[in-house]
Amino acid sequence: MALQVNDYVLKVDVKGLEEGKDYFYCFAVGPSRSPIGRFRVPRGAGARVDRLRYAVMSCSNWGWGYFNVYEAAARYDLDFWMHVGDFLYENGQDVYPSPAQAVRFAPPPLGLQPPHEAITLEDYRARHALYRQDPGLQSLSASAALIAIWDDHEIANNPWTGGALNHNPGEGEWEDRKVNAIRAYHEWMPTRAEPLAPPVGPKFFRSFVFGDLARLLVLETRLVNRTNGEADPFPLEDDDGDGDPSNETPFGSLAVRVRELLQGVAPRDWEQTPGVLEGAERLRKAFTNYSEDENKLLLGEEQLAWLRSNVEGMQQEGTRWLIVGQQLVMFDMFQDFDAVLDGSAAPAGMRPERRRELRDLLQNVTGWGCTNRASCTSQRRTYMGVDPTAYKAEELGKEQEVTDEDREVARLFYALSKFEIPSSFDSWQGYAVERQR
Repeated sequence: MALQVNDYVLKVDVKGLEEGKDYFYCFAVGPSRSPIGRFRVPRGAGARVDRLRYAVMSCSNWGWGYFNVYEAAARYDLDFWMHVGDFLYENGQDVYPSPAQAVRFAPPPLGLQPPHEAITLEDYRARHALYRQDPGLQSLSASAALIAIWDDHEIANNPWTGGALNHNPGEGEWEDRKVNAIRAYHEWMPTRAEPLAPPVGPKFFRSFVFGDLARLLVLETRLVNRTNGEADPFPLEDDDGDGDPSNETPFGSLAVRVRELLQGVAPRDWEQTPGVLEGAERLRKAFTNYSEDENKLLLGEEQLAWLRSNVEGMQQEGTRWLIVGQQLVMFDMFQDFDAVLDGSAAPAGMRPERRRELRDLLQNVTGWGCTNRASCTSQRRTYMGVDPTAYKAEELGKEQEVTDEDREVARLFYALSKFEIPSSFDSWQGYAVERQR
């Protein structure tokens, strides 16, 4: 029964279903009937299965645009669909996206609900309810079963066991906010967790079997065991005197260090300027020490042992595929901008004219080819618009003015590429020891 105490959300856990069959359902309230939904029950271990068709989604931000990919996926005959996190975003309507960038921050019903950052239980409930109004999400939810796991924005940006980057003392106790977010998540998402039973938010890693074809392992890497790495690998001084030198994100502090290292030096002179290569090596070593700290955890011992036992089990059963559903990029991320600039490489499949546009953009924005400040300031300061984001759609393919902010950001990323300094602290790249295990 749906009651006010669980936000009037109704869940039915149906028993006795037959493997491999499609089932159809609808909900009724008085004379009203919902659209008809469908789901397919997977076959159990050992049963012959020749094909598995599924869709994977992530990072669904209401303000940035309509969820057209949900509508597109609903047209396929899916065995299931999976959302690997950021099913919604906690931000208020003034942040990511800003009002100028937003596609649907119009007045209700399309306006963000609540308009402020989600913190309380009612806030998170209202945000879930808003997202469920999206027609594409409704279509996909009715077309196949959903397997979901949270990432960070269902709660707050970059959380760990003791807090989150996007949580400050003025927003109350972190544990209270976490409980609010997880309770609303279990109320509104198709999980078997009882949102009222303590502790709210049980161990959420779990497995799904699809006959002899595949086993899907769903990992939890955000709230249960994640450490914050003890310290930022690029610590900053408490310049603003507020007693908290961690106001910058780790990437922000890295950006400060790189800017300090390269200030006033043109990219072509980086390798010849005294101190630059040595400074870059110190930054790279600091990140290596940070990422290879054995105390840094995402999964923890219990989940890692469970993962290992599942792999051993599927090997014994002869299951052909292992699918790991989780939130984070597994591989190291580097961008070889020099290869793009000198024409020796570009992203696979890119058309020749598009390669020229990208090289033109990098040359103009980074100052590549400059030998002194005068030649850098006198160079052509435009580039072809290459950002397909909705709010910049009118600029796509048109000549754009290079701003000082464009130049600074591009030089930063060019430097990270040039000196092979990782910029991903939050992914598996920042947790190298446990990733190797």
